Amino acid sequence: MIQKKILEKYTITENYVDVGERKIFVQLIEDNLALKDAAPIILIPGGPGANASSIFPHLKNLLKHGPVIVFDPADVGKSDPFLRTLESDIEELECIRIFFKIKKWIVLGISYGGIVAQEYAVKYQEHIRKLILSVTIPCYNALQDARQNLSKLKTTEQQHLFASHLLKGEVSADMLPIGKYMKILSPLYSMKVRQNPEKYNDQPVIRSENFSVRTLNNGFKTFLQSFDVIAKLKTIKVPTLVCGGKYDWICDPKHSYTIAKEIPNAHLSIFASGHSILIDCPTAYFKTIDLFFEDVLSVGDTEHMG
Repeated sequence: MIQKKILEKYTITENYVDVGERKIFVQLIEDNLALKDAAPIILIPGGPGANASSIFPHLKNLLKHGPVIVFDPADVGKSDPFLRTLESDIEELECIRIFFKIKKWIVLGISYGGIVAQEYAVKYQEHIRKLILSVTIPCYNALQDARQNLSKLKTTEQQHLFASHLLKGEVSADMLPIGKYMKILSPLYSMKVRQNPEKYNDQPVIRSENFSVRTLNNGFKTFLQSFDVIAKLKTIKVPTLVCGGKYDWICDPKHSYTIAKEIPNAHLSIFASGHSILIDCPTAYFKTIDLFFEDVLSVGDTEHMG
């Protein structure tokens, strides 16, 4: 999973964690020069259906703050096949925490991973030191906003068709490999790609082994059509950073405002990006995360960043 050149600077320990009858592939990554007693950081990938490789761009920035745990959720990468639910994803996290005997960790979820992180925090916040929720939503109603946003976007016929398939849980790997599928959609997710495709539309193609189309479709057809954590967010008392993209069509930034409003100890930062903050505003995004780790950000502040 990890590029070979990273091995020189970091210590990487691989394990398989038992979750019921399935095994989940997990990697613990440590900076050899960083403090070993810092709280571990768990990264939850999005999709649903993406594996750990989708969030590797976070590693360099986060490892200076402490050990980082990445994992392939069930049904993708090196983990066992399994028809996932939101509840099963929450329990995978808790099994990983128990496996590493972690008392408190920092939880970071992106997109669908942010949905899992919210639900995990509601159920297990006694084990969370800090919570980071990036470009995510708190309720199934947000998918209707995504459909409306899609209808307003200037898209090619193919892009509109593919995005519609995504929201309906009707992505067909037989019709087009998932990497090419997402490549066509990338201008909808990134402002940089949309405005200058020749320069920025060169992101690595998603490999089929790094993404579960079955999980993606099942999510959009089933549990993403009914989840709603809004009423429970007020119970989350841990320090929380909420990051939204001003031009995000699939996770409309108004839902980032809702999450930050409902969580008592939340700071909200809105970036001048689409859904792909890591492409559009990586410097500002990682600087905000640094400030959050340093306890500099104030509760309730809203920042608009380029």
